[in-house]
Order: sequence, then C-alpha cells, then structure tokens
Amino acid sequence: MPASRCSPRPWVLRVWVTALLPFVLLAAAAAQIGYFRLQAEDGTWWLIDPNGQNALLIGANGMRFPAAAAKTLYPDEDAWQFEALARLKRWRFNTIGLESDARLWNYRVPYVMDLHIAAHAGAGWKAGRPLDVFDPSFAQQAQTIANEGALPRTPDHGLVGYLSDDDIPWAAPGGAGETMLALYLRLPEEAPGRQAAVHFLRLRYHDNIRRWSQAWGRKRLKDFDEIRAPGTTAAYRADAEAFLSEVAARYFQTCADAIHQADPNHLYLGAVLAPDAPEPVWIAARIADAVALELTAADPRPALARAYRLTGKPIWVAAFGLDAAADRGAAYSRFVRALAATPAVFGFDWNEWSGPQGLVNAAGEPNAAFAAAVAQANAAVSQLHAQAH
Repeated sequence: MPASRCSPRPWVLRVWVTALLPFVLLAAAAAQIGYFRLQAEDGTWWLIDPNGQNALLIGANGMRFPAAAAKTLYPDEDAWQFEALARLKRWRFNTIGLESDARLWNYRVPYVMDLHIAAHAGAGWKAGRPLDVFDPSFAQQAQTIANEGALPRTPDHGLVGYLSDDDIPWAAPGGAGETMLALYLRLPEEAPGRQAAVHFLRLRYHDNIRRWSQAWGRKRLKDFDEIRAPGTTAAYRADAEAFLSEVAARYFQTCADAIHQADPNHLYLGAVLAPDAPEPVWIAARIADAVALELTAADPRPALARAYRLTGKPIWVAAFGLDAAADRGAAYSRFVRALAATPAVFGFDWNEWSGPQGLVNAAGEPNAAFAAAVAQANAAVSQLHAQAH
C-alpha cells in the first residue's frame, strides 16, 4: 500500500482542531451550567444555550457519510466527521440537523433527536394503519420508546430536545381526502380506537342513529356499531375535525408526558407539522415546549403567522427547501432573512446537506458557490433576529 495511505494526512489534524475547539469550549461551560431552554425577550424568542447566551439554531439536515467517496476523499469515517464539522462551522451553521449521522452527536454540537414514536408504536400510514392513541398500550409504548431514546441522553448538554415524530400525515392520514375518523372506523371491531370513534359518534348524536343518518346523508343503520364508511356532508367533515382534535390532543399529551418523564432536562419540540396541518392539530401541539414546522413555499411568512396564531408557541423550522432557482444562493438568503425577521422563530434547518440542491454533492465535494452564499446569509441572521419585532 502507498505510504500516503498509511501515514496521517496533515489536513486531518487541522480540520479536527478547527472543527472541534469551539464546541469543546462550549461543552466545558455547559457541563457546569445547564441545558438549552427557550425564552422571549421583548417579544422575540431565543434559544438560551447552556452558557446562558441567546442563540439562533441554524442547522443542516442529512449530514451522512458519503460511502461512494470513502476511498477517494477520506482515509476513514472519523476524517469525514471532522471535516463535516469543520464545514458546518465554516458555513456558519451551529446545529447538526435531522436525519444526520448520530455519531456527530458525540462532539457536543447542538442537535435535536427524533424519537419516531408513532412508527415504533406500530403506525403504518401508507398501509392505512393509524396510530391508535386510545389503546392503553400506546402510553406504555411511548414511555418505553422515550426511556430507550431519551433517558440515556438526560445529561447531554449538546442536546437541544426531542421530536416525537416528523412524518404523521395529519391532513390526509389515509391518502387524499381521507380523515382520521375514517381510518379509526375501519379498525378491527375490538380495537380501542374504533370503539372510541363509535363512542364519539354516539355522544355526538345523543345515541340517535336516525339523527346521525340524516347528518351524514347515509342509509340508516340499526346501530352505531355498524358504521364503517365515511360520509360526504358538511356534518361529516365537522365530526371528523372534532374527532381529530381528540386524537391529536391525546397523542401530544401522551408524548409530552413520556418524554418529560424520561428526560426532564431537555425540551419537547413537538412533532414536525406541515403548513396545511388542520387547526385542531396545531391547537393540540400547544402542550409541547415549541412547535416544529416544515416549509416548502417560496414565502414562509403566511405559514409562520398561522402557526404562531394558533399556538402562541416559539417555532422551530425543522426543514425547509427551495424550488429550483437560477440563483439558489440568493433564494436561500431571502428565505432565511424572512425566517430570522420573524420574532417567533428560534431556529431553522436547511433540508439538504448533500444532493442536487445540497451544500455538497453526492461525492462529498462542496458546491462552492452555493456554500459561500449560504455562509454569508447565515452570518447575518442572528443580528437580524435581534432586531425582529
């Protein structure tokens, strides 16, 4: 084997020191002081870091080892980790985003952990299998998942907090036009969720099946236990929204209880919601310490205004992307400036570390022009947020 493959490369040490020194200093202070928390100052929300300083989270999602480039760019995966962290700092990010290599968490760089509670508890949305929040085992499963994921991280000063999930399709859980009520009514007879849905309709219509039949525009059945198919009327849509409110409230409360029981030191950031998430879901999400939002529209301000109006909670933009643009750097700058100028926003994550719109290409090499524009934009956002009102 050539000597160059055996001897350490000089840049590895340089990258290592450059990347880790600021985070090591932060970790030393954090170990003595505290954990991340949220605080509003003159109407503007900030994340307060373990050292007591105002911080605006700026992250990049999908920081993963480019296996295809392993033999050509990096002597080993440790070298990639050091360089990835150096790039993160050089491009003026301060947070490891979602769907990133968990080994990067070991360097006390701020990060958020997604517990994927619904998926681990058996939800299969694409298969038409909802999370049954009325099943007593759900609370037990949520606590087990939180204990396994969160309990070991209780003393971690680099951890900002937890998401319970990032992919629950609240607006159409069973596909276009579907509702949560319809999914629950199709559960097996013995399922607690179906029984809860039937009980909900009994109460809603005072146990009068004729009244229900008229409201839903459906052929009269003998009893509420026979209801299987959804309706099409305005009354059905109102019932579906009211039932969704009960499902969402139980989901967020159960997750909040489980996470805070397992780890009282860190924040519960809710579940990532799409801008079109129904109003009852946003209202139920108030139980969390903050709300998490995914954005894709060119102008984020309407979605941010709606989220804050419905919850009154600080907002973390857990993922945002851009439509194909002639000048992605300029588009990125406009977008993050709009985010930073919103008093309720305390952080945001760019959705693509690697890929067609990424900071690096599939081979792990920087998209230099875009990365430079991103670094310049990121450098300005904290001051802009300080001036938000």
